[in-house]
Amino acid sequence: HFLPSRGLPLWPLHCGSAFARSGLHTTLSTRGFPRSSPSELSRAMPGEVRRPYVLLLCAALRYADGFYLPGVAPREYADGERVEMKVNKLSSTKTQLPYEYYALPFCQPDEVIYVAENLGELLRGDRIMNSHYELKMGVEETCKILCRKELTSAEVGEFSTRIEEDYRVHWVMDNLPSATKYVDETNPAKPVTIYDLGFPLGFRGSADIAGTKSGINYLNNHLLLTVKYHKDESFQGSRIVGFEVEPSSIRHTYNGEWKKMDTTLTSCGASSSTPLAMNAAGEVVFTYDVKWEASDIKWASRWDTYLLMGDEQIHWFS
Repeated sequence: HFLPSRGLPLWPLHCGSAFARSGLHTTLSTRGFPRSSPSELSRAMPGEVRRPYVLLLCAALRYADGFYLPGVAPREYADGERVEMKVNKLSSTKTQLPYEYYALPFCQPDEVIYVAENLGELLRGDRIMNSHYELKMGVEETCKILCRKELTSAEVGEFSTRIEEDYRVHWVMDNLPSATKYVDETNPAKPVTIYDLGFPLGFRGSADIAGTKSGINYLNNHLLLTVKYHKDESFQGSRIVGFEVEPSSIRHTYNGEWKKMDTTLTSCGASSSTPLAMNAAGEVVFTYDVKWEASDIKWASRWDTYLLMGDEQIHWFS
């Protein structure tokens, strides 16, 4: 059986045939469903009744899996209320091998807690954990310092290797996975907006990218988080309807000695920032911006964005 990494349900493609063959003997357990295996159902029902029941069960399972897509019930956030941003896995279509987010030396909270919320996340191999990022509804941030780390040669090598392998970073906010927006201008008269799940860990330098060198990998250590929200007279507060991440690489600089979170960075907003190369041990400062954007998208339609994903995002698991 197969599930795509983006979480789109595939029950209609295989469920009926699998149950009809009675080849599955694993007990199914979903909310609201009895714990009965297909073989038990086969013994309990005559042949002429079995087929409609199986089709009904498959339809129900499709609904249960599909319910994961819109997440849980809508949640409203008051202005200034904390909005939790969770980290997920690292994935690559090149290696097909996922890693936990903290397998790389990113900034971590004092205590790392696994916070998977439903069966759908487990089936897709997600490893959702809390993060060190701080977001509050409607409160914008500019070049906020997450942490500063002194990376060893081995840690720099880990980042460089994963960048070379085209790994992408996946986050979650209010049950919405992060996405990166691109505009395909192949046809200038009709530009097309495309979204990819997650965002690239880094990129390889080339003569076409200013400030970089071919053969060297660069880490995306600065991130612009754009959170779209919707307000309506039918409810109080704001509902999150979009979560986009725009990555960039900046070798941060500052005057004087490092003063932890009170340090003023001189590299923020610079028009010609130097990208952060992963070719030697040294200092890395992780930073982020937060932008809040009002949207007409309603909560029930917020997953429509993920139907515009690029083909390379379809990742099959067996």
